[in-house]
Amino acid sequence: MKMRIINRGCIVLNCRYFCFLSSQFQMTELSLAIGQLIRSKRLERNITQETLSLQCGIDRSYMGRIERGEVNLTVEKLYEIATVLEISAKDLLP
Repeated sequence: MKMRIINRGCIVLNCRYFCFLSSQFQMTELSLAIGQLIRSKRLERNITQETLSLQCGIDRSYMGRIERGEVNLTVEKLYEIATVLEISAKDLLP
């Protein structure tokens, strides 16, 4: 994963350009990609969303929002999900 700070509030992450907007980091595309990877890895392992969320200590509806890219996932939660899925956290990054 390559990250380069362009200027205050903007970065390039894996050849994609992201900027802060109104004090919020606009990561919609990144959140969607991570959510899709989490869902695909979960389905590869035949784990239900409910089972994954219980093992991660996350509410099932919140896990659904993560998979749909509606929330900005913390690094801590990303590692928890990766641990339960028995993969490296880097495998959940686009």
